[in-house]
Amino acid sequence: SLQYGPITNTGPTGRQVKITLVWNVGTIQAVGLAVNLGFDGTALTYASRQFTSNFDFGALNVTGAGTATARLAAAYGAVSPSFETGTFEVVAFTFNIRSGFSGSITPTLAITEATRQGAATPPQNNIITQTSATPPSAIVIP
Repeated sequence: SLQYGPITNTGPTGRQVKITLVWNVGTIQAVGLAVNLGFDGTALTYASRQFTSNFDFGALNVTGAGTATARLAAAYGAVSPSFETGTFEVVAFTFNIRSGFSGSITPTLAITEATRQGAATPPQNNIITQTSATPPSAIVIP
């Protein structure tokens, strides 16, 4: 799921918003995650990311950052320990809000997840699934 932080008076345009990805895997061990986060490039531009779990490496690709079809793609793997369980924040993305923009935006989220059933050592059953998540609501920018 996505969680939105408050709109702050920071950044090069004077306003920013943080969007945090939260993952609930229950008792299954999460070992990898790829994220496609779509955002309205006419309203938001990518500023930075902050890792909030042990999923602390990955590729980051921001495409179409100035268009209405902007997309942020990132891949992560757990390193130490080699998995996560339960509900945890994966990564927080900070976006600049374009000067003069006001209105509502609803980011889109597509996830490719890799989870592991069984112990962290063999034998194990790796499961890879793709899903999309509906954000809780629109981000309302005054």
